[in-house]
Amino acid sequence: MTQDLLGILAEAQDGAFGVGKDQRIVFWNRSAERILGHSASEMLGAFCYEAFSNSSSEQQGVVCQPDCRTISLARTLKVDSTYSIRVATKQDGPKWLSVTHVLIPSDKEDLGVLAHIFHDVSEEMAAKTLVNQLRDWVPQQPATTVPAPSTTNNRPERLTPREEEVLRLLAAGMNTAQVANKLVITTTTARNHIQRILSKLEVHSRLEAVVIAFREGFL
Repeated sequence: MTQDLLGILAEAQDGAFGVGKDQRIVFWNRSAERILGHSASEMLGAFCYEAFSNSSSEQQGVVCQPDCRTISLARTLKVDSTYSIRVATKQDGPKWLSVTHVLIPSDKEDLGVLAHIFHDVSEEMAAKTLVNQLRDWVPQQPATTVPAPSTTNNRPERLTPREEEVLRLLAAGMNTAQVANKLVITTTTARNHIQRILSKLEVHSRLEAVVIAFREGFL
């Protein structure tokens, strides 16, 4: 069973790596290499807390260190909750990752492998940070500040109530799958909403969409 599950993870689009109970990395898939820039040959055998020593998180208790919360739970056959963590990459600077954990059992009375499955959420985290900065900044503006006039012709096309709802969720830092889950729609439908939002606002990224939405008063 262990090899079957690792085989599935090896071909996954999400990054994945696995550690044993001693926190040594025993598995590292190609998507992990693509996202983080480190090859399997560089990472296998390393302690995860050394490989991710420069990581940080907004969530309490999420830190890469010996006997961390995640591995401590795994040693009692429990799984940590999903969290976001900022890690260094080999070439592209730091990235925010959303990390989910899966315990892969062993035939022996042992931990087996604790798989960390992750994807890049840097854009969502940047949007969330920007939203917080804008919320802090807007009330501090002088009362005499007057918005620049805009005409109907140069304003972005108005969003539908559903698109505004999707945009608010993106501004809160949600990814496509989370938006779909929150609104009880398929990921395809959520993706279509997001593409229509980008098209209407004439932007190329979710971050740009959030900025435009705040500027035009959509949020």
